[in-house]
Amino acid sequence: MGGMKRKYKLFEKLYRKQIKPARDNFIEYDLAYPKHEFLKFLVEEKGLLLHGSNNRVIGTLIPIKANCGEKKFGNLKGVYAVTDPILPIFYAIQDNGKVWGTTISGRFSSADKNGDLSMSYHFEIEGDRLRQKPWSPGVVYLLAKKAFRQGRNDRGYLIGEWVSLKPVRPLAKLLVTPADFPYLDQVQSLEPETDPSVDHKKWENELKKKVRACYKIPFAEIHPWGHSLQVVRNVKKIAGAVCPSHLVAAVTGAYLHDIARENDGSGTEHAIKGAAIAAKYFPKSLTPSEKKSLTFAIYHHADLIAPNGGFPVTANFPEIRKKGLIEKLIAALWDADRLEMRRLGGVDKRYLSTKFAKQLLHK
Repeated sequence: MGGMKRKYKLFEKLYRKQIKPARDNFIEYDLAYPKHEFLKFLVEEKGLLLHGSNNRVIGTLIPIKANCGEKKFGNLKGVYAVTDPILPIFYAIQDNGKVWGTTISGRFSSADKNGDLSMSYHFEIEGDRLRQKPWSPGVVYLLAKKAFRQGRNDRGYLIGEWVSLKPVRPLAKLLVTPADFPYLDQVQSLEPETDPSVDHKKWENELKKKVRACYKIPFAEIHPWGHSLQVVRNVKKIAGAVCPSHLVAAVTGAYLHDIARENDGSGTEHAIKGAAIAAKYFPKSLTPSEKKSLTFAIYHHADLIAPNGGFPVTANFPEIRKKGLIEKLIAALWDADRLEMRRLGGVDKRYLSTKFAKQLLHK
């Protein structure tokens, strides 16, 4: 506790001396603590907002049109800022001369056995760009919250971004380098060089881009975009073991299963809507049986009980067999989704449909 008090005392001193005067200066940071910890202090204790940019000479942040036409808030002409201390560093250190195209970032919380929450992150850059090591020093601009309003998704729920529709002059600037980004060696390639589980790498990458562009709650606590990406990883393992001939269909379903989700609730509305939306993203290579099975799987993936009153596993859905659907494909997708929820606590194996997933549960 003493170490924490000392750290916060030093942070407070630095804030009062170099940020509170609002001189739009570069902070002379000479503390031993990671810069993202200082940014966290500024957000939580001083109510500041953060904006990361590789442009190190911005005097006033000018509103620009965002690039997400799928969401009202994400399609405004504004200055966007966040309260997360990690994400702005990621965007600040991306060398403008080497990074273009699609960049993906996400965060999600997880709970240990004691119920304590921690934050996890996921970052991706297009593969050919990532191989160039596209990093250089950048700036996190420190902004007063009074000029901003917090964003909401299209259903009215608050999200983790803020926007100002007017130009904003920073209070101060913090220079950051690639060494200040704690996840630098964990940034993944958006186009993996080798992925033995999926042959259609180009198709998968295009699907990922399309779904991410319209995913409405990428920074949610329970179902962020990172959740869908982990379901994809899970389904590659499970489908690769129980129904390898349907692997492309399984990966398709994993990306699409939450496409209509607009909040973190546990209802089935998003699943029902998603089943109707997903079909337009199905690759042409899928068979009619695979398409019908995926539609069924997405429609029922959020069911809490089966029609017979039992656990929502494929064995308790006689409709699967009556309609001649591919049970192993449906089971792989459901199990991949439920296994991912281990980050929020335990997973009851009675909710898993395959023996393989039950084995993964204990690894």
